[in-house]
Amino acid sequence: MLAMASNIEIIEFKIPECKENNLYVTGIKGCYEEGELEMKFHEIFSKLGLLYDVQIKSSNFPVIVDNEEEPETGVKSYYAFIKYYSTTAANKARHTLTGKPLLGNNQPISIKVSTPKNPFGGREYNLPISKCRELANYYLGFNAYNISVTSVTLDEIEPDEETAASTDKGVRCTCIATLQIPGYEIQTEGIGIGEASYSNSDRSTKGPAIGKARKVAYGRASENAFSKVVLVIVGNSKVMVEVNNTQADLLTFINDNEQQEIIQVNQLEVEEVEFEENCDGDIDDSELDAQLLLDLEQDV
Repeated sequence: MLAMASNIEIIEFKIPECKENNLYVTGIKGCYEEGELEMKFHEIFSKLGLLYDVQIKSSNFPVIVDNEEEPETGVKSYYAFIKYYSTTAANKARHTLTGKPLLGNNQPISIKVSTPKNPFGGREYNLPISKCRELANYYLGFNAYNISVTSVTLDEIEPDEETAASTDKGVRCTCIATLQIPGYEIQTEGIGIGEASYSNSDRSTKGPAIGKARKVAYGRASENAFSKVVLVIVGNSKVMVEVNNTQADLLTFINDNEQQEIIQVNQLEVEEVEFEENCDGDIDDSELDAQLLLDLEQDV
């Protein structure tokens, strides 16, 4: 959520859904691929502020050139959704670029604010860890923060009565991550939980499942730690950092389809991790938790 009063703007590590941060761009015409236009618009609009997302869509309506339809020329019509973290940046882009021929074809574009569609009833969601780092790097600078793993535990998930006959079993990883921003004397913690299943009949699938669970847990813990940080931008230049002590850790599980609707970014890569032989049998909490903590520290 973002708020703005006078020359002070507040930016949180949340997926931006404020109407003023979302721009709807029309009047885009030409012979382009959507991916090509996305890169062009990202380059143009990012000069005015950090972007969360750029989406290019082709229109189904025929292109009108000199009051005549020219369906055979290959010229297409497009529209775009541009989403900024900052309301100030979005307003600047709207006033600076609207009416300008951005693609060098003398076709002026139109930019209006757009009401984003939120498929989850107005609920706020944390930024994914890759976006958290991007936002922190932009406003605080590189190497201005660090994330460490405080603790990590791993548990077996026993099948319930309905799935007791299933050959799949599961593992749950719980991670606590600490975010420090030394230049502002800020420290927050976040808790993350990751779950993954493996085939009880094929024990070789257990190691990758543990790796996946710990990656998800670390990512969610880091996201929850970032979610308590509030950036206060004064006069579009000075940055202050505060902590929102009322922010609770988001531990709600969402499925893959919901995740894709919320964000369109690459998720953390899941690497296969070699564990001791006891990972193929029952989990040894003391030895395995120490190994997981070491692995996660190395990832950070």
